[in-house]
Amino acid sequence: KDAELGAEREVTLAGGKRLRIKIPPGVSTGAKLRFPGQGRPGVGKGPAGDAFVELTVKPSALFNRNGSDIEIELPISRSESVLGGEVKVPTLVGSVLVKVPGGVSSGARLRIKGKGVPISPSARGDQFVILKIVTPPSVDEEFKNAVEAWSKRQTFAPRADWIGAREGNL
Repeated sequence: KDAELGAEREVTLAGGKRLRIKIPPGVSTGAKLRFPGQGRPGVGKGPAGDAFVELTVKPSALFNRNGSDIEIELPISRSESVLGGEVKVPTLVGSVLVKVPGGVSSGARLRIKGKGVPISPSARGDQFVILKIVTPPSVDEEFKNAVEAWSKRQTFAPRADWIGAREGNL
């Protein structure tokens, strides 16, 4: 989050000197911050050298970064996938409500404009929500019977195009 939004941190340099640094928004691993005159003393009566701090961005357990965009996988229920609804989605700057359209599948991507990594003081990337349908570990008989009755009435074949498109590659 610090790398995406910017932050202030205190670091201790090799000689024990403490330095307050500002991490600019949107930095990536390998970015180097230069601090003139904050390095080791110069030779003889020469001025102190510069200190460089190289940044390493640790991965987030929740968000993935893709350039200036942020991605998050969001579990939704079977009923939310069929009926649609509004779900609370975490972003880098707090949660927002997102409309899930009825009839979505796992892997569907929803876009939240302007909730990604800052590109400039007035522009940000987007956040993409990747839906993951999760079935409860135990399903009651009423639900099983309803799904069985429904599946007998519908003609949807989820793998029809998938198999045909891949037969030549088998």
